[in-house]
Amino acid sequence: MKNIKKLGAILLSTLFLMSSCSSNSNHGLSADQPVTLRLWHYYSGSQKEAFDDLVEEFNTTVGKEKGIIVDAIGKGSISNIANDVNKLLNDLSES
Repeated sequence: MKNIKKLGAILLSTLFLMSSCSSNSNHGLSADQPVTLRLWHYYSGSQKEAFDDLVEEFNTTVGKEKGIIVDAIGKGSISNIANDVNKLLNDLSES
């Protein structure tokens, strides 16, 4: 459980740093027109609950302020994530 919270904190901190790294205030992010980041994960049970809590906290604080919404989607397993990534890459290479 500690590892999942640490991973979530690192992820959310990274998103925050990415959104605030630029000293130029014209970084393309706006609370009026938020950007949605879809994040696939394989967590379940208490890990998923803890991760979802961290995502919700980010979305209602820093994310809301900066115009970043994290959409965390449970894919069930790493294999499912790998299959979906491969499918997307194949679809992109065909277009």
